[in-house]
Amino acid sequence: QKFLEKFKDPENNGFITKKDNEICGYFFMKFKNTYPILKENYVDINDNGYLSYEYVFKKYRGQKIQQFNIYNRLQMLKEKKFKTATAIILKDNYASIRSFEKFGFKKCGILYYFKFGKRIRSKDHVKII
Repeated sequence: QKFLEKFKDPENNGFITKKDNEICGYFFMKFKNTYPILKENYVDINDNGYLSYEYVFKKYRGQKIQQFNIYNRLQMLKEKKFKTATAIILKDNYASIRSFEKFGFKKCGILYYFKFGKRIRSKDHVKII
């Protein structure tokens, strides 16, 4: 249910990918950048589109679905006159890294994150934030 809400959110721009009339994956994109850190990494955030979440069902992996999704998102951004596109990829997702690099994406930094509810150690005690 929570997942389906993402498709209804106009900020997310969700798309379903089909092959032979079967749903084989989905992706989201944003027509504005939500990561200001990129400005410090040579990306003008005002002219940048963000290639957000993407998933290809296991049955369809290895069939160039991800390349199809990347290509179509880049075409949409180009039609809207964006000058750059960014994607955040987990460091051990080698298949995605290769797919994006084939389109000319370059690594421009490292993104750090923090998840609330984790233990934080200090010299004197452990806290849960």
